Amino acid sequence: MTGIGNLTWSKANLADALVLLTRRAGMGRPGSMDALHWDTEVSLADRLDEAASACQLEAEAVSVALADLKPTLRSIAPALLSAPGQNESIVLVKANWRGPVILDRNGELQRLAWRELEDWLAAPIVEQVQE
Repeated sequence: MTGIGNLTWSKANLADALVLLTRRAGMGRPGSMDALHWDTEVSLADRLDEAASACQLEAEAVSVALADLKPTLRSIAPALLSAPGQNESIVLVKANWRGPVILDRNGELQRLAWRELEDWLAAPIVEQVQE
């Protein structure tokens, strides 16, 4: 794991992150999370779909190879990023040649180096290979 752990969001807070991302990115209409109540049986995908609907957005899962990461993120940002095996996600606001800009847990924007993001996304795969 790289040193960006303090910039990640737990899966339990991803719907809240989506609403905050909507506000910061100036997209959709940020809905009220007060109207969204989930019990423990609701899947993460359903939570994100409901939160996206509350913001008048659509959520769609996309798989990206690390080799295609930079051009893909430049074209699809903003986005919620996670990797198989990661228990947390990164909230991407925008991405350009200088690197990805993410939203931290305090709602502040932080720029990462592309390599930091690539290392974080690849960490579960590297750990699995090393075992």
